[in-house]
Amino acid sequence: MKKTVIEKAFICIMEERIHQVAREKAANDPEYTSADVKRTTAFNQLRDALTTKTQRMNRLHLVGQFR
Repeated sequence: MKKTVIEKAFICIMEERIHQVAREKAANDPEYTSADVKRTTAFNQLRDALTTKTQRMNRLHLVGQFR
């Protein structure tokens, strides 16, 4: 059975709302916040370990061009 445009739009809106509510709940969850801090820390350490000084300088230069 083919869905109408209205049905497709409704499904899309509901999925977006469900995602929004789940994200808000996760943001208020101390366990999620703690895990996110650990993830960010690990990512930054890995990025720094795998990036040379020259690459960091080039990245800073590029970022400055887009501000």
